[in-house]
Order: sequence, then structure tokens, then C-alpha cells
Amino acid sequence: SYFSCRGFKYSGVSQMTIVAILAVLLIAPTYLNRLRKYPTLFTLVVMLMFSTIVLLELNYANAENRVRVAVIDTGIDSELATPYLCKDGNKDFTGKGMKDVSGHGTNVAGIISKKINRKIFCLQIIKWYHSGEQVSDEVVSLRLLNSLKQALKFKPRYVNLSMAGYFKSSEEQELLTKLVKNGAKVFVAAGNEGKNLNIECDIYPACYDIHSSNYYVIGNYSSSSSNYANWLKWENGDNVEGFGLVKSGTSQATAVYLSKQIQKDLYE
Repeated sequence: SYFSCRGFKYSGVSQMTIVAILAVLLIAPTYLNRLRKYPTLFTLVVMLMFSTIVLLELNYANAENRVRVAVIDTGIDSELATPYLCKDGNKDFTGKGMKDVSGHGTNVAGIISKKINRKIFCLQIIKWYHSGEQVSDEVVSLRLLNSLKQALKFKPRYVNLSMAGYFKSSEEQELLTKLVKNGAKVFVAAGNEGKNLNIECDIYPACYDIHSSNYYVIGNYSSSSSNYANWLKWENGDNVEGFGLVKSGTSQATAVYLSKQIQKDLYE
């Protein structure tokens, strides 16, 4: 399965380091014998070989080998999240820092964290919106596009987009399609306008024409404010706790549905 081959280790040493050591043992003796007449050069070559192996191992130790779950939202603001965060790939596109002033992104990340094993999975936090600031739709759209590009760069297995709005972007749809084609499972909120999306589908990213079993649009079955359609997936989104914060909406339903899908995939 996907989860059973997330990087090979043997006695705490990376596969790359093992290969490097074997290469040295097989190839080095012949060349080192030729350098015995030149003690200084011999010493430098040995030190260089040793340093290369050490650097390979350090790079491996610092690399993120867990399955990535990209959370594109309002940032993060909880020390409880630290063990779940990916070592790299976290990014703020608002210029305000990763701090989550609304609690929305923290709540969503917390909901997902409750169902995942942090030794196998990590949360890649990508902040695209800072609550309370006054910016144009174009700026907000650009931030979201950059966030999707950031996610694509780090190849997440899951992407959570607990967001909904009327702003439509062909480039946004293209990036979401690329994520799905690259193997990511993308989960988006249906929105909270109480609209029948079967009649008029103008909520995005929920209404993008992405025909894939890995593109999920989630409604909240516990509230009449949820948008609805016969092609939605459904989950409870009322009074859902995450990292100590309780919130309601299709955003929360999306995070719950994603977390359950991770559990389902893990045991299939």
C-alpha cells in the first residue's frame, strides 16, 4: 500500500547512506591504494568521503518522510499542532505570519489531527487568508493560486480546502485538476448559503468541473444553511472541536470527512 513504503530505514540509517557506504567499500580501496604515496592528498580524500556520508545522513534525517496533508486555510495558532506539522512546506502568503487570528484554520487542522497517526502523517499548513484584513478579490485569488502551487510542489496525498465563494478562476481549476491528476485527494466545502447547487452551481471551488473520484465536495447534513446537491458527500459539521476550538459549517464537515477518508485508506 501507499503507506507501507514511505522511505526505507535500516537500524536508523537511510537507504541513501547505506548505498554510499557500500560504494565506498567497493570502489575506494583501489583508488586509496594509489594515494598512499601522497599522505596529505590521501587524508583529504578520506575526509571528503566521510563528510559526504555524514551530509547524506543529515539531509535524510531532516527530510519529511511522512504522508502530507495540505491544509490551505487561515494559518495555525496552537502549540498542540507542533508535533503534527510537516518539517517543511508550511507557508504564509498573506504577509501577516502563520498566526491564525480567526481560529478557523486551527480548528480545521485540529479536526484532521484527531484521526491521524502523527508518525505516519503530517499537516502542511498553507495560509492564504488573514481574517479582518481589507484586500481585493484579485489579491485573495492570487494568494489562493500561490497556495495551490505550494501544495503541488510538495506533492501532498490529501488537500483540505474548507472554503467557498463566488470568485471563479480557470487557473484555480487547472491547479486543482493537476493536484488530482498527481494523485492527491482534494476535499472542498460546499458552502453555507443554503443553495441548491443542482439548479445554480456558482460556489467555488465546489462547482469546478473536475470529474474525478478523488475530488470531494462536502456538505453539512446537520444544518439547513449548508448548500446541497445530489452529487455532494455529507458529514456532520455542527459543533466540531479541533485543537480546543469549536466551530460549525461545511468547513468542519469537510475536515471530518477528510479525516475519515484517511482512516479508510489506511486500512484498505
